Amino acid sequence: MKVSKVISYLQELNPNDEIVIGYWDKSTADSYIADENKPLTNDQWIEIVDEIGLDNIQFEEIGELIQQLAYEKTEPLEVEDN
Repeated sequence: MKVSKVISYLQELNPNDEIVIGYWDKSTADSYIADENKPLTNDQWIEIVDEIGLDNIQFEEIGELIQQLAYEKTEPLEVEDN
């Protein structure tokens, strides 16, 4: 989701209401990857965001999902020669 979309949603709320917000950005996803020399590309991060979409995911699961997708994007499965 674009930051501008989140700002738009937040502007519709009462500024005095209490809310809980969690967000993950590309640099956070990069920190989940063991090999700092292979960070996600912008295109890979966009793919991860698109795969997650607007699904209703439990808060504690989102970090694990982003980590899993980050590994999949930066470490493609090796294809065995037959």
